[in-house]
Amino acid sequence: MPGWVIDELTSRFTRERAASVERICYGTLLSRAQYRFDIEQLRYVDVRLIAQETGLTPKEIESWTAAVEDDDRERES
Repeated sequence: MPGWVIDELTSRFTRERAASVERICYGTLLSRAQYRFDIEQLRYVDVRLIAQETGLTPKEIESWTAAVEDDDRERES
């Protein structure tokens, strides 16, 4: 097998492996409630914590997500 083929396959493997190690949930940019299971139970990384564009701190994200429960209570009443 030519060396360039081995290099290309190794490079692809390395990129794919690195991408799969850190599971990132982008859904939290769309909904603060719908992807809680992914973050809390499946341990995906909340993209809002790592995306500089959001400018949100962990405390702000916690507060924003906790407001979901308040919304649910209001709907039930």
